[in-house]
Amino acid sequence: MGTAAISKILVPVDVAKDNKGVLSFVQYVVGLDRSTQCEVVLLHALAPSFWGERLANIDFRARELADSGLIKGLRHDFVAKEIQPKMDALAQELGRGGVKRDLITIKIEDGEPVDVIMDTVKADGFDAIALQRSCRSPWVDAFVGSVTSSLLLRRLPCPVYVVGAKLWDGIGQDARLMVAVDGSDYALKALEEAAVMARFMGRGFKGLILCHVSELLRKIRGDLVFDPDKLKVEGDAVLDQAKARAEELGIPPEMIESVHEVGKADETLAEVARQRDVDILYLGRKGASALEEVFVGSVCRSILHHCVEATVALVG
Repeated sequence: MGTAAISKILVPVDVAKDNKGVLSFVQYVVGLDRSTQCEVVLLHALAPSFWGERLANIDFRARELADSGLIKGLRHDFVAKEIQPKMDALAQELGRGGVKRDLITIKIEDGEPVDVIMDTVKADGFDAIALQRSCRSPWVDAFVGSVTSSLLLRRLPCPVYVVGAKLWDGIGQDARLMVAVDGSDYALKALEEAAVMARFMGRGFKGLILCHVSELLRKIRGDLVFDPDKLKVEGDAVLDQAKARAEELGIPPEMIESVHEVGKADETLAEVARQRDVDILYLGRKGASALEEVFVGSVCRSILHHCVEATVALVG
């Protein structure tokens, strides 16, 4: 195959926080295929608060100075002293992990982080976005951070990988992938993304888990199902379809495990991922229940909240 699983990746970073996990993920992705080149863009957004803090003591009549040489000089000095050295250090860390320095681009842009990320993706085109969690514990801070939460509600043309805690302490040689399937086209897109990653993992790929969760109360779809036999028939049909597609995509049948559970989707998926030591969990951004976009964002956030060890990939 002539291209890598991910050939161009956007890595938004906050230089005030620890970015070890997301750097480890990038190093892992690049290491999947050393024969091809993977471009990495490290992006830092200089939020409007930068200007607010520095203009707080300036008379309101002098606000027009914001575009003056004085303010531009303040920005230049701040970036040169506080931001650029930290961005260079992140690039050096990637280099020590095998990423070629000439394939790393550093971008420092003004604006709200979510808007800057969206503008960068639209302007340059990427195969993936890698995001760092705010913390390692689901009980501390905003579990995935406000930037990630906001991005969940945006339409992105590429998968978003929210790096899990397993990558904080290094990269494992073996990897298990899991895809949440529900019969929707979005779930099949997630499966296709997982299959591409599996192929590039080579011998490091240790198995694909297809998981379908039947929920007893499906109010959004307008039906209430309490019949376990009916749920099993429906679940088996979904899993059989996904397994057939996975085999078409080149996954050996002996490396595919089908799992049908009944319960609350977010908690159940996280539990299955934990029990089976999953490295990357793939989710379609929308499912068969045709939820409104705001609910899709809510469900994704909930899964991210419960699933903190595995990296979660949001596709579609």
